Amino acid sequence: IFDHAPYYIICIAKEMIHCYDSGFYNGTLVLMRKLTETLIIECFERYGVDSEIKDQNDGFFYLSDLIPRYLNSPKWNASRNIRKSLTSVKKYGDLSAHNRRYLAKKNDIDSFKTELRQAVQEIILTIDYPNWQRN
Repeated sequence: IFDHAPYYIICIAKEMIHCYDSGFYNGTLVLMRKLTETLIIECFERYGVDSEIKDQNDGFFYLSDLIPRYLNSPKWNASRNIRKSLTSVKKYGDLSAHNRRYLAKKNDIDSFKTELRQAVQEIILTIDYPNWQRN
């Protein structure tokens, strides 16, 4: 999935995988959230419409605002399946990042890791890194 992705994307994905393999499930979910958020931002940048996901101070929106904008953008055709996947990413990523009493378990991740892979793959294919000519 990450063959043509930029180095920093590959590093986030590898770190997320290492956290999972080491049993650091809160870390896995936080990095999963970061990876997804970064890929959504990259997708908007790729199509030259990143202004649609920025506030008046030129800062990017939070994931809660990025997801519906990604799903509803006319620039690409998001699949039906990705809506559920992105909802799970946000839910579990937020729990691990912001809920001090939530301790993620392997089963939490295993219950939706196939959907996560599908969502990440869909966004990466939409970005089309091999053909993106960055300035």
